[in-house]
Amino acid sequence: MLGEILAGRYYIKKQLGGGGFAVTYLAEDRKNLNCPQRAVKQLKLQNSDLQFLQKARDLFQREAAILEKLKHDRIPKLLDYFEENGEFYLVQEFIDGQVLSKEITPTKLWTEAEVIPLLKDILETLTFLHQNKVIHRDLKPENLIRRTADNKIVLIDFGAVSEITTQIFNSPGQRTVIGTSGYMPPEQQYGQPNLSSDIYAVGIIAIQALTGILPEKLPIDTSSGEIVWRDRSQVSDRLANILDKMIRSNCRDRFQSPTAVLQALFSSPPPPPPPPPPQFPLFKILMGLIVAVGIGVATIAVVTGKPEDVEDNPSPTPSATPATPSPTPSPTPIIPNPVNFQTYQNPSKGIKIEYPSDWNLREISDPITKEVVEILSPNYRANVLITVEPLPQFMSLDEYSNQEIQTIKQFAAAPYKMNTQEYTLAKRRAFMVTYEAIEGGNTIKRMEVWTLKNKKAYVVTYEAETGVFSTFLPTVERMINSLEIIDN
Repeated sequence: MLGEILAGRYYIKKQLGGGGFAVTYLAEDRKNLNCPQRAVKQLKLQNSDLQFLQKARDLFQREAAILEKLKHDRIPKLLDYFEENGEFYLVQEFIDGQVLSKEITPTKLWTEAEVIPLLKDILETLTFLHQNKVIHRDLKPENLIRRTADNKIVLIDFGAVSEITTQIFNSPGQRTVIGTSGYMPPEQQYGQPNLSSDIYAVGIIAIQALTGILPEKLPIDTSSGEIVWRDRSQVSDRLANILDKMIRSNCRDRFQSPTAVLQALFSSPPPPPPPPPPQFPLFKILMGLIVAVGIGVATIAVVTGKPEDVEDNPSPTPSATPATPSPTPSPTPIIPNPVNFQTYQNPSKGIKIEYPSDWNLREISDPITKEVVEILSPNYRANVLITVEPLPQFMSLDEYSNQEIQTIKQFAAAPYKMNTQEYTLAKRRAFMVTYEAIEGGNTIKRMEVWTLKNKKAYVVTYEAETGVFSTFLPTVERMINSLEIIDN
């Protein structure tokens, strides 16, 4: 392969890497005046059967079209894809840098201050991917490059390439398992990855950096089934709690979006308790009381005593105008009340809702959690999540509400201050529950509102830190009250 020219333009210079499904080469694009370097990935199919090749061609073109749409500064651009002599090739932007596996080693343990920027870099790019309904499926240090130009982390080698070959070899109905052992959560090992599967992998990478231990060698708590790692690293409880939630074995117990992790990482910690009142010596307290009593007696004497030469209604004596106290500045609001609302509509899920134009909307359509769309405030301080869940059988609203409240009590992180009440959602009888929980070292407050129609549950969940919950509440209430169910 070295020294060959592919598609009449890509001169192969050297091999960069390879695995079970593909080999990546460094090439020059000789049809470009500057001969820029490219990364050319060759899929390894090892089968020349015509039916096999046609299936490979269809999958290849589908996955390449998806990758071509991903335009982000920290994702290598897909520049070209082609078939030549029964082989399939992807041509991507070449990233000059160092793979993270050379930085995350057993001999060099990362500090908390180093891990947090790493998490931020990966999660910001992952937010873009998930907004485009793409799961990476193979996040690991080998698939992360620290770009030389700006030290930013770039995501490479999506699991889509692996899926092309695996689906071809699998028989109908056989699960397609893509990913790397140790970085895959349980649901991905069973061939059912979801968006939170990537969040699990990012948490594992951070723990590997902090402990220097490969994921496969981290012990598992036999009673809970969770990974044990805290005793092998020195980090704050706040970060440890966040990482623990990222790597929960049950996908429902994890953060459900990269933005939720970012919110937990960069939200303000609870304020410190107020300082104790100053301690005064006892004799000073007694002296103060004596002086106060003396002044009080003297004041009474002055007010009640009236000299005989003073008229009952003396003419008013001009007095100085009291100084007007300076107004106390009101606290700066976290966000201004949004003026412009826009409409989101999802006919396939039968919902329509208004939301502020300066909030960020992320479509999810998760087949496991049944989440449809997430709407996030600026700076990730609050989020609204809409779920449409088909019910296995007919249920009354009261039956469903009892079931949901028990689920919250079972799976939420020690919920407390729980309140329940009837509500109206989409002009239908509904139920509301609010509660608080401590997650990732922060006190979170949630409000869930649900109603039922045609054997489906429509659930709107509002979540924010307790300290700012009421700030966003008027906006969120307007959003909730605007929800329409258009599913007939």
